[in-house]
Amino acid sequence: HWQQARVVGIDIHAPALLLAERNVASSGVSDRIEIRRLDVRDLDVEFDASLDLVWLPGPFLPFDVVPSALAAASRSLCPGGWLAFGLFGGPPDPIGQRLADLRTLRAGGHPWSADAAVAAVGDAGFANVREVDRSWNAPVRLVVGQVPADGR
Repeated sequence: HWQQARVVGIDIHAPALLLAERNVASSGVSDRIEIRRLDVRDLDVEFDASLDLVWLPGPFLPFDVVPSALAAASRSLCPGGWLAFGLFGGPPDPIGQRLADLRTLRAGGHPWSADAAVAAVGDAGFANVREVDRSWNAPVRLVVGQVPADGR
């Protein structure tokens, strides 16, 4: 869909990188996707104010990593760039959400409430922070924020 888009996928877990490399190799768009071993907390070292979008996979990030990951994401985004902080979203009923929280804990992440995630993204200096109304079937919630157009 986006012929000009270039994607850089990062991880620190070698098996995840190997799987990603295999998936990219068979994707038909490997000329636009690069896989790198990089800690998300060092994102800005590689991409100082040059990215348009950063996706943070909340279900896989420990609670204590998120503040520094948000800060690094902010510094790696260009003015006007967007952060998408993905959270695992279960069914709307309390039991379903508790099961989703358990799945997140088992994946190494923290079961963020929407309010807490919005606050964390806002505290990292992002503007226009909000949870996106979920209009898709995948069990993903998104909290987004934008680097101010005038930068930092």
